[in-house]
Amino acid sequence: MTPRPAILVELHRHAYGADPRGHYDNGKPDARGRLLRSVPIGDSSLLSIRARLDKSCRRLSPSPVLRMMRTNISDKLREIAAAIDRGGSAELTRLTVLKKWFGVSSHLSSFAIFIADQASRRKTKTTKEAGDLLLEARTLLADVDVFVPRIPCVAATKLHACLRAFQNEHRKSAWGSLRIIRDQNLFLVECGLHIYLGNRATPSEGYRLAADYCEHYDPRYGNGLNGPSSKRIREIIGFIVAVEAREEQGSKGPSRSCSGRR
Repeated sequence: MTPRPAILVELHRHAYGADPRGHYDNGKPDARGRLLRSVPIGDSSLLSIRARLDKSCRRLSPSPVLRMMRTNISDKLREIAAAIDRGGSAELTRLTVLKKWFGVSSHLSSFAIFIADQASRRKTKTTKEAGDLLLEARTLLADVDVFVPRIPCVAATKLHACLRAFQNEHRKSAWGSLRIIRDQNLFLVECGLHIYLGNRATPSEGYRLAADYCEHYDPRYGNGLNGPSSKRIREIIGFIVAVEAREEQGSKGPSRSCSGRR
């Protein structure tokens, strides 16, 4: 039986939650205080992602040190994707291998905008108001270099506030005040901007964003890494490889997050 449309409930007092330990379909929130019926992940073109990344990055032979870092992160992610392809699913917490990579602040801010951009481009059925917000997000991020993102602080802050206000429905429960998320793409854009603007910009937040991006509901496995999650993980691998290749070229960008432009 086809699952109902996704309704994600998030614990309000922990807006971006603790480590996810899996989700339940039994009416109770998970460790992050969320109740997730289903999270459909729409298709996107991996070739398109690679094409956009390759415009800003030429492939060069990595130095021994950076090759080691790339193998350590990218290969572990490939193992996760392979496990999904082979066995059907994998534990969501296996994505914690990304935390070490997010220890570099520039990696975290770039990744946050990469995910926000990807989510804004997804083609899924939505309401007119949600569609307008996604269009606004696409417009804001259209010319942004995800490797060295520089977005006007005022515009980014305004959009983040609008996204937060749009999905501001709450429900009381035994576990506290629950925030209900109906549009996962808007939620991902919101979380990406949240990190980019310096709010709780920690490796753990980067991991949670990756988990939210890759997570998928399948009635056979529940909520976790399964089905389309494999493709999402490979998209992240492509992004990481491109970032590291750019670093090998010695490219340096501004250290601050927001652009002074308004």
